[in-house]
Amino acid sequence: MPIIQIACEKIGIARATYYRWVCDDQNFAEDVDEAIREGTAFINDMAESQLIGAIKDQNFAAISFWLRNRHRAYANKLQVDSTVKVKQPELPDSAVASIADMLTQIKEQRQLILTSKKSYVIKQPEPKISIDPRDRGAHEDKQTDAPTNGVGES
Repeated sequence: MPIIQIACEKIGIARATYYRWVCDDQNFAEDVDEAIREGTAFINDMAESQLIGAIKDQNFAAISFWLRNRHRAYANKLQVDSTVKVKQPELPDSAVASIADMLTQIKEQRQLILTSKKSYVIKQPEPKISIDPRDRGAHEDKQTDAPTNGVGES
């Protein structure tokens, strides 16, 4: 019999009344949750105490239970061996042909874009160089319209 049912019978209320109170009264719901937590902890302590007593009495089932649940070396182990095979979905021939056509169109459009790009070259004016008269022999073929940095040319 569930614990809630037993508690309701002991105090003389229906289970429906208990659940209505839980829904309608937040404080009551919190108190119930706390009482259930405390009761569960008490029962766990009591059961563990009984288990330890059975272990002291050399009860093999109790010893085995304790070790399986409290000691990693004795825990139940699950070994899973498997092989995964991934099968590629088969595409109908029409889908493969359609994809191939689209790829061809994309390649053609890309090539068209690459070949139709115009190159714009911005020509900068050549720098005007002033020549020192002492270097005139080395730069004889170049002329300049720029001032000569204060040095006159003849």
